[in-house]
Amino acid sequence: MLRRLLNTDHSYFCLFQEQALQEFYKGVYNKHNNNSYTSGKFEIIKRNPKKRLFRVNFIPQYFNLVIKDNTNLKKTRLNSVEKGFLVNLKNYKNVNSYMLSQFSAKSRTKIRSNLKRLELCFKITYKFYYGSISKKDYEFLFKNLETLIKTRFLEINKEHQALKNWKQYRNNVYDMVLNKSASIFVIYDDDKPIDICISYHFENITINHIRSFDIDYSKFRLGYLDIYKQLEWSFEQGFEIFDLGMGKLRYKEEWCNEIYTFNHHIIFNRKKVLNYLLLAITKMYVLITIKIFKIKNKLILKEKSNNKLKVNKRCLFEDISLEKFNSEKVNYIEINVEAENNKHLRKNFYEFLYLNKLSKASTKVFMNTSSNKCIIKGTKKIQEFELTH
Repeated sequence: MLRRLLNTDHSYFCLFQEQALQEFYKGVYNKHNNNSYTSGKFEIIKRNPKKRLFRVNFIPQYFNLVIKDNTNLKKTRLNSVEKGFLVNLKNYKNVNSYMLSQFSAKSRTKIRSNLKRLELCFKITYKFYYGSISKKDYEFLFKNLETLIKTRFLEINKEHQALKNWKQYRNNVYDMVLNKSASIFVIYDDDKPIDICISYHFENITINHIRSFDIDYSKFRLGYLDIYKQLEWSFEQGFEIFDLGMGKLRYKEEWCNEIYTFNHHIIFNRKKVLNYLLLAITKMYVLITIKIFKIKNKLILKEKSNNKLKVNKRCLFEDISLEKFNSEKVNYIEINVEAENNKHLRKNFYEFLYLNKLSKASTKVFMNTSSNKCIIKGTKKIQEFELTH
């Protein structure tokens, strides 16, 4: 019954993905830059006249949504447990000055070292699609991003929420990139996308919404490097807020300098007595939901602490001499690791490049013709390993 009488909108996506605002709001006030935006700036979401209550969820705390004057509508807030994480860039000159205040010297060195190592090992380019992108490039990147997400989340045995609405994202983001209400950031290894991020933009705000990376490059910590590069670009473009969105994750806690709680509104006609009863029921329902959410989180944390971490078997690399390599080379054939049938070798190969500070272009891989043994020959080191299944 309650669902038939309650209309629910996800404000976070309405504002940033659809650039839309519910018709009962007269505008949005941005607490971070003291700017106000009237409803005329947005697409208007009409309310369903059959609904008695209108619930607007996930309003970022830095936004104040103001009800129109001279109406019978009333706004009430609901309790919330969802946290948002953002980087407030306003008081910093560039990404380096921000990192100086946010990270220890050791962490800053690690991030820069990984960036240099990535660029040493591969032919790396960085590309922001913002205001312009061909349809061919767009479809290519979306297809690759979907593959990266599925591969990454299969590895950690989780479900990515964006995949549930993937068709909608694919249909909408292209035009948003062209009108600069969205951007796509890509790290390329030669012509191969290895890290892709989709962000939304509104005034001085960037929402880092969908992102994933090629897990074969995990050693390089691409997730940290793409944030670094996006913050660098955000300063250049004049953005002041880089919102990492909801969900408590380690990288968000390390990069953010502000944590906020999402607001939830219920809008109703204060002249209708029955609406107050429905409001009380809704608040009780939300309170019970929050308690269940907290209990589930505690059980998940307890389960994680009780379970032993599963460690994937790693290949053991063994140094071999040039003499041994030359004597055994007759039993090996040179292969292309980037070929599709050799993709299972890439993670070990890229780790070898990382550990030995070697370029992919000057490093060769040889496969034994009668066993699972491989040899990687770089300019500084030659190592042998055996694949395990």
